[in-house]
Amino acid sequence: MIEPPEAPDEINHVPLVPISEPFAKACSEILVTFRDLADQAWPDELPVGVFRQEADALIALPDGDRKEARLFLHHMVLTCGELMWLHSHEHIRALEHVILMQPAPVWSPLALARVPVESGALTRYLWEPSIPLAARVVSLRMTEVRNESKAAGFWLEGAGAARASEAGVGALLQDAGAVRMRRGGEDGYSVDVEHAPLRYKIEERTKDFLPSWAKGTYHLLSGAVHARPWLIARARTEDGWEGEAATVLTAVMAVLGSLTSDVKTWGGFFGVDVSPTLEQMEQTRLNFIAQSVADGYISVQ
Repeated sequence: MIEPPEAPDEINHVPLVPISEPFAKACSEILVTFRDLADQAWPDELPVGVFRQEADALIALPDGDRKEARLFLHHMVLTCGELMWLHSHEHIRALEHVILMQPAPVWSPLALARVPVESGALTRYLWEPSIPLAARVVSLRMTEVRNESKAAGFWLEGAGAARASEAGVGALLQDAGAVRMRRGGEDGYSVDVEHAPLRYKIEERTKDFLPSWAKGTYHLLSGAVHARPWLIARARTEDGWEGEAATVLTAVMAVLGSLTSDVKTWGGFFGVDVSPTLEQMEQTRLNFIAQSVADGYISVQ
């Protein structure tokens, strides 16, 4: 095993509050509870929400290339949201198990928690203010395919396919009525009266996405990915590595905030009254905070 570099004296210390077994169990259980609450928020039959209203409006358009292109983009938005939901939950399940590991985890909870936050923020960006065919959808699709083209440039056998894909997306956007336009100093696309830049700024989106009590967590999640050696060095002891309760709690709060905002996003998009679920989530969160403080300090008493 490669030993991490020596850390400065001020950070190379035993964490004041290690991860106790009761604390780890409580953190894992709250994630399971919140994930189940989020899944149970949806009725068997969805009412008439923004999604259905938009779909009906598209179906009513005259037949032709524009209708087909916009229907395709509408379907892409829905599929993207569903994919982000599944992607997010896979990482939450992984986090539920990682927290219980022995020896306790050091940096992985923060790295895993980053995915649900970014996935939820992307879906909120696409679905709020709930105009599925707005310019932001078009801009994200073009940005995506251009990134694919840049990556394919490193492998000659993929460059041709990447260029063809970019050309195909360009034709699709043209059929949908998207117009390349520069506004506010940034390149982007306009569709009807809406405009969005090509660059998707995740830091700004997480500020709009997470509830107030979880907004500060994203910087720590991102920092964990980019400063892993520092975190490992911080947790090193004479006997190995020891995780820190505060690190796990930050990851958990970020995920709880993400799931809360996910429910709001999906409820608004599909026209579902999610207020009972949100109330239950909030009370469950407050109960967890009160209990987790006691559980977290058991190991140092």
